[in-house]
Amino acid sequence: QQLYNPVRWTKSVRAIADSGVDRAVELGPGKVLTGLVARCSPEMECYPVSGPDSMERVLQIGKG
Repeated sequence: QQLYNPVRWTKSVRAIADSGVDRAVELGPGKVLTGLVARCSPEMECYPVSGPDSMERVLQIGKG
């Protein structure tokens, strides 16, 4: 089924945002999902994390 059914990315992101989640973290190289989240749910903040330095920055944001 995964080969021929559409991915419901937008619906999934909207459901997450509607449930009260206002921040997301993308783990791994690149920022593709961060951009998609911004387009689907502009009110959500999404942070890409690709290594220890970027993880530390995101953790500092969470404290503020």
